[in-house]
Order: sequence, then C-alpha cells, then structure tokens
Amino acid sequence: MRQSKSRKGITGVMFLALVLLLAAGMMMLTGCGQKDEKEEEGAGKVGFYEEEDEAAREVRAGMEVPEDLEDVNDQISQVSFRMFQQAMRKPAESETSAMISPLSLLTCLSMAQAGAEGNTKTEMEETFGFTSESFASWLDGWYDSLTEEDETRMNVANSFWYRQGFQPEEAYLQLLEKRFHGTARESAFDDSTVSEINRWCDENTYGMIPRLINQLDPDQQALLLNAVAFEGKWQKAYEDDLVSEGETFVTEDGTEQEAVMLYSREEVYLSGEHTTGFLKPYQDGYSFAAFLPEEGMSVEDWLKETGEDEFTRMLQESEYAPVSTAIPEFKSEYTAQNMKAVLQDMGIQSLFSAGDCDLSAMGKSEGGDSLYVSDVLHKTFIELNREGTRAAAVTGLVMKATSMEPEKVCEVRLDRPFVYAILDQGSMTPIFMGIVMNVE
Repeated sequence: MRQSKSRKGITGVMFLALVLLLAAGMMMLTGCGQKDEKEEEGAGKVGFYEEEDEAAREVRAGMEVPEDLEDVNDQISQVSFRMFQQAMRKPAESETSAMISPLSLLTCLSMAQAGAEGNTKTEMEETFGFTSESFASWLDGWYDSLTEEDETRMNVANSFWYRQGFQPEEAYLQLLEKRFHGTARESAFDDSTVSEINRWCDENTYGMIPRLINQLDPDQQALLLNAVAFEGKWQKAYEDDLVSEGETFVTEDGTEQEAVMLYSREEVYLSGEHTTGFLKPYQDGYSFAAFLPEEGMSVEDWLKETGEDEFTRMLQESEYAPVSTAIPEFKSEYTAQNMKAVLQDMGIQSLFSAGDCDLSAMGKSEGGDSLYVSDVLHKTFIELNREGTRAAAVTGLVMKATSMEPEKVCEVRLDRPFVYAILDQGSMTPIFMGIVMNVE
C-alpha cells in the first residue's frame, strides 16, 4: 500500500492486521469529539507519544513493501475487504459478533491456487487479482519483517495433510515448503489424524483455537490448513483510572448491555462518508482500527454502502488529530458457516466443482482422480481488554477426489416373502430359483 502525505507508516502488514481485527472495530465506540470528564483526565496520561518513548527499545515499524509488490499489496487489501464485506452480512443481519481473517483465508486459498491448473487457476487469479507466486513473494516480505525480539507475538503456519494412498506431486510439496514454509503429512485420516490436526491448530494459535474438526469422512482425500495467531499489548496500556466498569453498550435493537469501557486519547483519526474512527497502536508495528457507522446507520447498511475503495481511502488518507475514544472490553468466538458461498459469490466457481476443478498440480487420489474443494472451514477468536488483544484464526480447505461420491449404505431386510436364486458365479446363470413365502 502506498503511503499518503497525510498519514505515513500504514504498511501492508499493518493493513492486514487491521483487516484481521476489523470485525472487532464494528463494536459501538465513542467517536471523535465526544468528551467527558474521564476522557479529559486520561488525555494527559495517554496522550501523544514522545520520541523518547519510541527510543526506549528498537520497535518494529511494520513491513516495508517493495516497489515491485505495491500493486499486489493494494490488491490484497482490496480483496480482503471485499471478502470481509460479504462474509459479515449474515452476522450483521442477525446482530451476531463475528470476525474472519482474510490473511488466513487468502494464504490457504493461495496454497490451493499453487496446485491449480487450467481454468481453475485462471479463475482464481482473476478473482484475487494476483498470482500465487506474487502473493507468496508478499508473504515472504512479511515473514522477513517479523523478529523474535518483538513484544507482539505473530504466528503463521501452513500444512498439507493427505490420506495414505494419495499421490502428491513432488513439485507441489517442494513448492509448498519453499514458497509457503508449509509442511506435508501423510496420515491415516482416522481418529488419530483428527487429534493430530486439532493439536496442530492448538499449538499454532497459542491455545485460542484448540479444535477445528470433529471427524474425517471416508471420502476426504486431503486438507490444506493455515493458522494465524496474534498477541499484542497496547503501545500505551490503560491505567486503572481509564477503565470504567458498569457502563452501557446499546445494541442495534435498543437492548442495553453492561460493559467495561476503556478510555484514551489517540492521535490518528479516520473518516468517511458514513464513518468516523481511529487507530490505536499496539507495540511493534500493528494497530487496531475502529470504524463507527454514522448515527442511525446499521452495520449491515454500512457494509452495503462502503466499498473497498472507500475503505482503503479512509486508511490511506487518515490524519493526525486528537481523538477521544472509548472501547468496550469484549471476547468473541466465531465459526463461519458461509465462506464457501462467499468465495463462490466473489467469482470462484470451478474450485468447488467436482466436474470442473483442476488441482492436478497438487496430486491425485489412489484411483488416479484429481481433487476439488468440498468445504471451507474457518474459525476465529478475539479477546480485547485493557492490556491488549489476542486474536487467532484457522482456515481449512477440505478436498475430495473428483469422481468419488459419498459412500451409500443400503439396507435389505428379508422379513417378508422374497424371491431367490442360486447362480453360477462365472456366467451368472441361475441354477436354482425360488420364492420364500414363509419360514415355518
């Protein structure tokens, strides 16, 4: 993402962290210009950050996007919002707190894209606006920006699980390891594999998402997994006198809920046609972005009215200005039920079609059939409090063989009159035939 004159330092990795936490920002927050006694008290204690604060230790500023990846970075940002916009419509309509991780979804889909050929590959490139190679280059740049010395913990892990008998392409396994730093595991796809997969999710989300699947079906051939985990402390923590318990959060239907509100004075203001908001920085080059729909506008309507260009403009043209803020403490777990439909609506069709999908570069089933994606699993977790934020997501692409149909279980009960035959098995010639009318 290109930096604007009015707001420097909003980089690609910050943007993806913002999108990761965007659903949290949909909570009702106190906008710019609303001041009370508590906010005025807090302004002097959590105000503008002095240079010596930054000099206390070497702080990671975020990913520096290379010039040759600026277009890819912008496209990742835009497709991330488009994905979020569509995925949040149903939760918004039902007034359900929800969150997705576009980074997790795009990484997992890009691993599938790397194994795609023909129309499937073309369709994904046209929908996303970037190739698997260019996304992996961007991801490498982000990995390089992470350091072990960061106070903030950020983890991304990728893996490819395939059933015993599945024949993976060696080139794909090498590509997965080199381009996505992923691991491949041949497994029995039984209960022990379920335990191993859930243990992998638990470990790579710092325990925030301990379980993704309950079972693996007999017709499932492979599973692509991505996990993203974030644990960040606020750059300026909330002192006790900036935390107010027993306050009120009002839902869209007018229901009043008791809330713990966190007050502070921030210095980056966001604004749009129907939006006010702000950035609150974490340590080490991440920020929380809050977007408050205008008075009287529901989140559902905001999602309809706000386009991806408007969203990126609000971030790129953010301005330095004092903002009195209040954020409620909250915690949310969410399992997306509609991600497959969301991706289909965005234009990805053949990836989910047994007859049209071409993932031949990934490998083939034991019977020689290629794969298609039968389901998209996506679980998220977020907890925001006075100390900082913990957030995690796991994405899974479940794959079946193209010609394989679910196993049919038939039942025949000979508990009434029936016909029978004794056959020559080679020629199928009936040697005896009869009927059974009773068994007495």
